[in-house]
Amino acid sequence: MGTVQRRAPVTWSQLYEWVMQQLYELSSPRIPLSFTIPESFAASDVEAVLRKAVERNEALRTTFEVDGSGELMQVVADPAGPLDIEVVEAGGAEAAEELVQELTLRLVRRPFAVLREWPLRAGVVATASGPRHLIVVVDHVAVDALGTVVLRAELAEIIQAVAESREPAAPAPGRQPADQAAREQRLARAGVDANAVRYFDEQLGRIPPRMFASRAPDLDPDGGGPAFRMAAMRSPAALACLRRLSERYGVTEPVVLLAAYAALLSLKTGCELCAISDIVGNRLDPKDRAMLGCLLQPVVISVDLSGDPRFSEVVRRAAAACREGYRHARYPTDKVMELQAVRAFERGAAFDDHWVKLNYIDFGTRPKDVDERALSAADPPASEVSWLEVRYDNASADVALLAVPDAGALTLRLQGRAAVITAGELERMLRGLEHVLFDAATGDDPRLSEVGERTQVGPPDRDERWVLVGGQWADVRDVETLLRSAPGVSAASVFHVQPEDGEDGGREEGRAALVAYLVPAAAPDAEDVTPLALRRFVLASLARWPSVVAPDRYVICRAAPSAGPDAAPPTLSEWRRQDVVLEGSGRSIPEVAPRTDGEKALCRAIAQVNGLPSVSVEASYILAGGKIRRIPAVQLALGREGYGSLSVRDLVGSASLRQVATELTRT
Repeated sequence: MGTVQRRAPVTWSQLYEWVMQQLYELSSPRIPLSFTIPESFAASDVEAVLRKAVERNEALRTTFEVDGSGELMQVVADPAGPLDIEVVEAGGAEAAEELVQELTLRLVRRPFAVLREWPLRAGVVATASGPRHLIVVVDHVAVDALGTVVLRAELAEIIQAVAESREPAAPAPGRQPADQAAREQRLARAGVDANAVRYFDEQLGRIPPRMFASRAPDLDPDGGGPAFRMAAMRSPAALACLRRLSERYGVTEPVVLLAAYAALLSLKTGCELCAISDIVGNRLDPKDRAMLGCLLQPVVISVDLSGDPRFSEVVRRAAAACREGYRHARYPTDKVMELQAVRAFERGAAFDDHWVKLNYIDFGTRPKDVDERALSAADPPASEVSWLEVRYDNASADVALLAVPDAGALTLRLQGRAAVITAGELERMLRGLEHVLFDAATGDDPRLSEVGERTQVGPPDRDERWVLVGGQWADVRDVETLLRSAPGVSAASVFHVQPEDGEDGGREEGRAALVAYLVPAAAPDAEDVTPLALRRFVLASLARWPSVVAPDRYVICRAAPSAGPDAAPPTLSEWRRQDVVLEGSGRSIPEVAPRTDGEKALCRAIAQVNGLPSVSVEASYILAGGKIRRIPAVQLALGREGYGSLSVRDLVGSASLRQVATELTRT
């Protein structure tokens, strides 16, 4: 790693990337760049290029460590540290081209160990006359998509400068990631982070936690198929339509695409309020545009699609939502994730893992004039759809759209979780994006309902047992089935109770509630059959039950109603006549002291590290007051007591500390 030059707290974006890696056990994407080397270059010149790049850009020589207090820090090494360069020999020019592809693939597939390894490696393909091709691979934690534009230009200029025996013409970037961390601390002191957290709090209180609530009919719940699918399309027409609509409505092209995406999402899910996690580059400041680093952060954009609006109105609403969201696109990742966990527990649904994402990346590679010949066609385009392999089993979104404009087309990639959307539905949504953009740009101003008719994008069939709970669709039958499988439960019925039915569902006054009536299998006061235990059981099951939300209220009875002669399910009136043992929302967490050695060690570590007077084993880590940023310190404290094996995912989930303590092992 080399001699340490300076240490600094991690930036908000670096923390986001680290948490994502820990939660989903995925290494960050690796980004390859390829350059043809001038014929005058020697092997030492290649090293000189890379040495100059890491000297000018601290992000390329930054690793991460957990310091003695348990704080995650970025560590900037001296630029004289070791470089990772692999050289392969080629027999000739044709062989060299093949080796470039092979070497690039090999370098990209190898993850970076960012806690000890610079996020940069290189490969050189050489012939008998010297090095001919340079491949540079960087980790996403060091550069985001727009950062690669900076890095490509930087390396191209350094290569030319070394060839001409001069210094690079452009000055070194003035702002480095460690400077960004100091800047964010100033923003926090100025209250910017508090304003952003308030914005997210408002959004998390109103948006549907999971828009894709239906279970795809072609999913084998026990495995046997891909966890995710990805459909891809390269559409010249979509790019031309974005340009025309952007000029017509006076908004940016990403806003137009977000509006079209929101329209199709509303049609597909049946949700009038669409929540999209939009990946924002945060490079409006000229100093940020020149900075090599990762500045991106996702921000929640919610678009109201109620009232069957025309597309122009959808664009207006999307633009207003984007303006408000982008104002809060710099925020402390850990605080928002903690808030997300609290709101998920309160609302009985899962935000994490189930977002709908949009990432629009403009590398600035296309000409100013876009070919508009596709707009003169009489019929909507039908660009070819291809399918890409998805190599991972977990991700932080149910559906995610990546859009990249280039010199002649808009490349679209739509990924979907197999549990909630079929391959056919993915393809219809992708084609629908091209179709709605074409219709809006060349024809009339279609209403949302007309978009649905033309694209054949619509929600799944839902009968009367499907209900809206907090803006999210849920199948009452699935909620019942899940609760009947809960430990200690012998009978369960779930009802969607209207305010006029006189039931207090624990939500705002005047709002319908989901109420569960249950009977324990053993003693009526069984520990597993309490409102809190049942709520936790549902929350822990949501990943496998897309059509479920946690009931607002749990009524635990001594016995179930007697079955009638026709064996009809018990009615709400019949359940209300039963003796009630316990009832509640499950949102209240009692103060319960730890009992086992593992529980005591865990609660003691959490209390000490987070400055808490006490910790209840019935609370989750975050609901107990634990901070995500302090999780490494908790891990260190447990290690000092002889315990290990807890991951970040163990601690940020909905499980109680009593449940988490069972995962502790003696080291």
